[in-house]
Amino acid sequence: MTTRLRTTVAIPLHASARWFEVIDANLDRLVGHAHLVVSDPTGLDDTLARLRVGREHLAGIEWRTTPTAAGWVAHCNALLAEATTEYFMWLPHDDEIGPEWIHLAEQELQGDPNAMLTVGEIVPVGTGVEFPFNPAFTLADPEERVAAALADVVNGRARTLGLLYRSVFRRAGASPLPDTDYADVPWAIAMLATGHAVQIAARYGKRWHPTSVSASWSGMLTSPRFRSTHIADAVSRVGARAPALLAQAWESETTAIATRREALAVELYALQRSRSWRVTAPFRWLATRMRSSRGGG
Repeated sequence: MTTRLRTTVAIPLHASARWFEVIDANLDRLVGHAHLVVSDPTGLDDTLARLRVGREHLAGIEWRTTPTAAGWVAHCNALLAEATTEYFMWLPHDDEIGPEWIHLAEQELQGDPNAMLTVGEIVPVGTGVEFPFNPAFTLADPEERVAAALADVVNGRARTLGLLYRSVFRRAGASPLPDTDYADVPWAIAMLATGHAVQIAARYGKRWHPTSVSASWSGMLTSPRFRSTHIADAVSRVGARAPALLAQAWESETTAIATRREALAVELYALQRSRSWRVTAPFRWLATRMRSSRGGG
């Protein structure tokens, strides 16, 4: 008797030869525990063909080369749209999980119909940064969850939302990724507006390297356009209170910036009255004259 697989793990490939061993090991660990979809719409190398060797007839692994619209977001969204299982997750080609990531998630999602997504601990493979879990994401009130997410965005803690992108989530009601850099941030907010998160006791290995998609992202989180479109659209899912939640978040950010400026002004005033400032004054004057001289020459 074949066990019904409840979760799809979609592995989007793109020039993935460098990560062949990582993907290969993921498939060995996860086969039989989830429905695996290995997809390479661009075919820039032979990674998919190599992974398929010896696995052609294994149940529970699907191989796709169907073209999608350009970009990683379109690829991920196509995989989500075509899934048929109850639960779903994306697994980037350079990250790694074990079957406990799937099994513990399924237990929580089956036991709590109001839970939307589950996530464990992100563990750097090599060097990396932390992805902390925000306990407020487990609250029953969607407005409180979204308010906590917005507070993380404006206070430089958006990695709490990046963590949720690595989750196993309920496919019914799931939002597609918006077509933008930092797509995981508004996506996670939209998911939190739909249901709460659950923390599980499982680990997820993540790699940081300069060729990753996110390595090229910069400044988008503070972009007015990003906030007025993608963030606002995600927050709108909580309903009539969305404008008030957005206003509260932006106001708190403005207040924090003003407070920081005042603190810096006080620090500067104290420095200018210090002995070290007076002692170094001639050197600052000389540096200014040298820059002026070079500019005039």
